[in-house]
Amino acid sequence: MPYFKFVLLLALLIPGCSGDNRITTDVCIYGNSSAAVIAAIQLKREGKNVIIVSPDNHIGGMTIEGLGGSDINNHKEFVNDHVIGGLTLEFYKKVAHHYGITNFDSVRKFPMTWRFEPHVAERIFGDWLAEYHIPVYKQHRLEQRFEAIEKKDNRTIEFKTENG
Repeated sequence: MPYFKFVLLLALLIPGCSGDNRITTDVCIYGNSSAAVIAAIQLKREGKNVIIVSPDNHIGGMTIEGLGGSDINNHKEFVNDHVIGGLTLEFYKKVAHHYGITNFDSVRKFPMTWRFEPHVAERIFGDWLAEYHIPVYKQHRLEQRFEAIEKKDNRTIEFKTENG
């Protein structure tokens, strides 16, 4: 069964909110991967109101679940750090700073520059989301019925979670 990640626009239902449980936002990201965090931060930098709704309790996906290495500069003959840029490069600079690397550019060619412990990634993502005031609603799985999702003109505009 394929797994899809998607972005929802306009309104969604979240349990535990006041009134009729609706939150209106420019963009709702459903998911908990590092891509969800990066997308939310980029959208916030572009002036959008954004929230993350996660089916799980932790945000960061495989990055915080144990995949602390990458295929960047992992062989002497294979130096490819030049492909990393944008928010991903900012993430790795924060990782380097955590480990006391103050001049990131001078050590980017070393394989260990691209390795980190999962708790370090989780803290960086958490700090980033807090810095940008991005609300995260954890443990909100989508209801598994057609009526739980409302569409308008082929766009999802509202959804309900199992606990709401």
